Amino acid sequence: MVRTRGGKSSRQSTRKSTACDSAQASHERAHNDTQVLTQQSAHVTQSSIEPNIGISGGRKKRKARGPTLMPKVWGQTEETRKRISFNKFGQPNDKEHMRTFAHFLGTLARNGKYAPLNVLRWDKVPEKPNKEQMLQIVKDKFEIPLGCEDYILQSIGKKWRNLKSTLKAKYFDSKLSLDENLRNVPNRVNESHWNDLVKHWLSKEGIVCQ
Repeated sequence: MVRTRGGKSSRQSTRKSTACDSAQASHERAHNDTQVLTQQSAHVTQSSIEPNIGISGGRKKRKARGPTLMPKVWGQTEETRKRISFNKFGQPNDKEHMRTFAHFLGTLARNGKYAPLNVLRWDKVPEKPNKEQMLQIVKDKFEIPLGCEDYILQSIGKKWRNLKSTLKAKYFDSKLSLDENLRNVPNRVNESHWNDLVKHWLSKEGIVCQ
């Protein structure tokens, strides 16, 4: 075996280069995903509003809005993104943009690619790549101070849990059969994720959790 001078330094350089390449690749994946989601949101039309259901007292019921998709925020660039201020407790206190910021976090909580509903607990959603990519997307669309990542993930996690509770209350019925519940797939929910959820809710473990 021939040993080269500076072998240790060369190995360290290689490890650093590999780590940098990995971080850059993760950032590029999040950026590319952001572009795709921006294009999808830009084509949001009236179809995002649920149709009228029934008539009450001779009047048509008002159209119920579907989930907020935030196409304008998805279209933000590094130059046009809004700055969000946080207080000393790491919570947003920006009155002007706080509502928009919260709604945008909701779009990530409803995105099955980053926050899959068939994962039973939020702490089981993978840090890599899921949570890291969600954080990167938020930073691409808003200017936020360092040290606020925990709040962002906790907020997305809370919205994710609320979504699962809402879906269960509206679309799942323990009195119906497995097949009947499986056919009642909510709009904008991944069918395979819904199948896993229904099977869990009807399992012994799921019934005990109820």
